[in-house]
This record gives sequence, C-alpha cells and structure tokens, in this order.
Amino acid sequence: MSNGLGVVVVGDSKVGKTCLIQTYGTGQYPEKYEITVGQSYTHDLRINREKIEVNVHDTGGSREHSGVRHMIYNKADVFLICFSLLDRKTFQHVDQFWLNELRRLRGDVAFVIVGCKSDMRQGNNPYHVQKIEGIRLAQELGCHYYECSAITQRNIKEAFDKAVKVAMDLEPRGMKESGGCFDGCFSTNGKS
Repeated sequence: MSNGLGVVVVGDSKVGKTCLIQTYGTGQYPEKYEITVGQSYTHDLRINREKIEVNVHDTGGSREHSGVRHMIYNKADVFLICFSLLDRKTFQHVDQFWLNELRRLRGDVAFVIVGCKSDMRQGNNPYHVQKIEGIRLAQELGCHYYECSAITQRNIKEAFDKAVKVAMDLEPRGMKESGGCFDGCFSTNGKS
C-alpha cells in the first residue's frame, strides 16, 4: 500500500457508481454525467490519526469495458460492488456476476456492497430493492452493506470509510464476523 490504498468501484452500467465516486471526492453531486471509465480519484482520509491516500478507481459496467476493468482490478485493496436500488436486475448481478468475476480474477477479495439511489426508492414498488433484501444478501455473503444517495450524500463517506478500514484489516470483512451489525442500514443497537 505504499502508493496509497486502492478502492475499485464495480457494478452494472448506470447504477450510480460515477456519481457516488464524484460526490465522495468533491462533496457535491455532479451537475452533468460524463463517462469516466478507468478514471481515478485521490482522496485523503484520516484513520486512527494516520493519513491515508485513498485511490478510488471508476470502472465501466458493460461488457465492452471488461478489458480495462480487469486491468483496474489489480489496483484494488478492496472493492465496492454497487447496484441500483431502483433496478432488481442490477441487485441480482451483485452475486451472480460481479462477485463471481472478482473471485475468478482476484481470488478471495475484500468488498462492501452498496445500494445506490436510496433517495429515489419507493417502498411499494415491486421492481425496487428493499432494505431487508440488501441486508439478507450481505448476511449470506458475509460483508458490509450500505444504502447511499449521491444526491443527499447519505452514507457515502461511511461506505468508503468502511471499505478502507476493511482493506486495512482494522475491521472484520463482514457482518458474520462483527456481530450482525449492518452499517449504514441498521444495527442491533437500533441505529439506522
């Protein structure tokens, strides 16, 4: 980690990866969408009084970007696997595609699951992914889970901070190891 810590953000196209990354880096929601496949952003973070240079790498979710994406995987100390809370198919791809690809190419990887666009989810829409579904998937996979909104900035810093801590082995990789608390979603002590 001499050149900093690498966070690679993956997920289907148009799930909100780029807005998530840009909002994290700038503190503001981007005014217009620009394709950013392969772009990297550097963000300084303090953890336990230690300054950490976090290199966040954006990836394209389509098959046409797979070659570039696979090269970027080598820069990862941890992955954020993103899906849209508004699109059930992207949620299914977390385990069926993204985690399979990461494990095939990188082996046992550290990752955090992030449901994007939480500000737009409607509880009664059957096509939208509900909080409990994300929690259950995280329990099955033994990882942390966050629901984020780039527009409201809800849980963005928390998700990236948790990914960095997991990569640095400061915290367990998953909920099974840390007592069942799903950060940014709910916890056993009643916080949400």
